[in-house]
Amino acid sequence: MLHPAEHEKLWDMIKPLKYGMLTTIDQGRLRSRPMALTQNEFDGSIYFFTKDDTHKVEEINHDHEVGVSFASPEDQTFVSVSGDANLTRDKTLIDKFWDTSLKAYFPEGKDDPHLALMKIDVKECEFWDSEKGTMSKLFEMARAMSQGERADMGQHGRM
Repeated sequence: MLHPAEHEKLWDMIKPLKYGMLTTIDQGRLRSRPMALTQNEFDGSIYFFTKDDTHKVEEINHDHEVGVSFASPEDQTFVSVSGDANLTRDKTLIDKFWDTSLKAYFPEGKDDPHLALMKIDVKECEFWDSEKGTMSKLFEMARAMSQGERADMGQHGRM
């Protein structure tokens, strides 16, 4: 479980990324698909809208462990989270996270009888983050190679 102080750092990295690749376990094999973030704040859980009659829901009902990867190659930010997924039909949360653009995926809107939120309680996070631009990274790689050292390409950590 992430410490509350780590929530802000994780959220600062993933909030601008908007989309993550959700990985579930399907009969012993890993299966990934893109999912859109729905929330504007982070309390230790990530939420995705879904329908309760999808294959991914069958997968999380069988095995709650999931992973979600976020990436922004342009910004050199990469985040991988793992946690436990469950479905909720909490109307308060659905109202809180609902956005009219979601009607493209859920034409019946919030009244869709199969509409649900997948809640992922984040247990662990790993990240790679570099504030260096492309030219700075190329210079750092050349410097490290010429001196027989490992290049410093930014931060890497686990939470």
